[in-house]
Amino acid sequence: MNKETFKILLNEEKDVYIELDITRTLDDNLIINDHPYFSIIISDHHNKIITVPKDDYNEYTLERQIKFFDFMTRKGVISYGSVHATIMHQSLEGKLPHNLDVNSIQVALMCIYDFIKREFDSDLKSKEHRDKFEKSLLDPSDEESTELGEVPHETEKGTIPNNPHSYGGSLYGAGYGGFSRLY
Repeated sequence: MNKETFKILLNEEKDVYIELDITRTLDDNLIINDHPYFSIIISDHHNKIITVPKDDYNEYTLERQIKFFDFMTRKGVISYGSVHATIMHQSLEGKLPHNLDVNSIQVALMCIYDFIKREFDSDLKSKEHRDKFEKSLLDPSDEESTELGEVPHETEKGTIPNNPHSYGGSLYGAGYGGFSRLY
């Protein structure tokens, strides 16, 4: 992994350092590989941010890409109405506005870092919840379970009778000719 540390100047008094898995391409694009479902490409020359699914994409990849662009749009990093599909399969892109007062790339990197951190925390909470639920199913507490002998068993249960011929001589009384017994 190519973990690069970036110094981001938010204002004159405070520097922020972030660490992301970034590859710089020959045409000076940045590819961020920290997200588990997709890679994020920042193209400064074309003023775009592009998301490309990783090889093992699944049904959640597009949902997470849309969530990413929604987050970036709400933060003001992506222009409203500019997010659309690209010619690459399951890829999305949005316009990165140019600003003379702040470095758009630094702001984008900071927001991407924030998004990935939030996604990781959310995934961790989801995994803890799934593990807790699975444990309650596989190893229930004493008050959530019963012993085999505590539940009384009835001789007949449900609505389907034990004798299928009880409804007019055929299965469930449907009247199928010639089917007078169950094979």
